[in-house]
Amino acid sequence: MSNSIFGDGAAAAVLDLVPDNRPGGLARMVDFAMGLFPRYREDLRYRTEGGRLRNHLSKRVPVIGARTVTEVACGLLARHGLSRNDIDWWAVHPGGTVVLAQVAKELGLASEALRFSYHVFENYGNMSSPSVLFVLREILDSGRPQPGQKGMLLAFGAGFSAFAALIEFAPLEPM
Repeated sequence: MSNSIFGDGAAAAVLDLVPDNRPGGLARMVDFAMGLFPRYREDLRYRTEGGRLRNHLSKRVPVIGARTVTEVACGLLARHGLSRNDIDWWAVHPGGTVVLAQVAKELGLASEALRFSYHVFENYGNMSSPSVLFVLREILDSGRPQPGQKGMLLAFGAGFSAFAALIEFAPLEPM
């Protein structure tokens, strides 16, 4: 079952950690937050069975994933005096259509706000860790965010862990 859900992909991001306020790059990371939710550990985890790594996903993963990323995202937004309405672009881990629908419900977002996440899921599947960076790439290529607009990257994973990154889109440096 797991092999039919997950795609294969790789992604990387280059971060400039020197806050010198010079123009350039596509976006800057404003802040990052994570949460560990061990009470849900058994719902999403890997286990070794017969010498092979097996992925265990319970039916509760969409609801738990949506709750945990919402909790982490809301804490991150509060730290910056922001609300969900201040976020122009949402890059949500495309763990499936049910996952995306639950995240939209928890955050009070229209499904259109997650169109890039849906597009990545439909075209590449759930690639686990790199998935949210594929969504960010789609936003940069097709969404055309404007300088100063804010984005939020949300993901969750085994253990149960949830992650949020607040970004701000920047003007391109002249060539």
